[in-house]
Amino acid sequence: MKVENYDVVIVGSGVAGLICALTLPINFKIILVTKKKLKDSNSYLAQGGISVCRGKEDKEDFIEDTLIAGHYKNNRKAVEILVDESEKAIKTLIEKGVEFTGDEKGLFYTKEGGHRKYRILYCKDQTGKYIMESLIEKI
Repeated sequence: MKVENYDVVIVGSGVAGLICALTLPINFKIILVTKKKLKDSNSYLAQGGISVCRGKEDKEDFIEDTLIAGHYKNNRKAVEILVDESEKAIKTLIEKGVEFTGDEKGLFYTKEGGHRKYRILYCKDQTGKYIMESLIEKI
């Protein structure tokens, strides 16, 4: 049996796994474990957009919309973390080369998934595919 040594083993090749790999120090020897190919993930198949908090004044509404969409079965603390970290997550994706739909005036936002406000960013109508391809290119 062939034995290999790595500093980090990442199990999963969706957005979370790829972002993890891309944020680790460049001198780390990393292995990314996937099903068959990097594109074999739910992240790649996701068509909808990504919700993002649109400033401090949007925080409570975003939390409430998310709780409503989850029929109040969501963990409120987890929802609060998701909302609090959403702007940073989008910034990270943009820094990694993801091009959300927009124009010279800025990004386009839409409503979906139970959100009452325009806070969904998207990449054409295949958000997961475009995010994954941008991250795979960086990998």
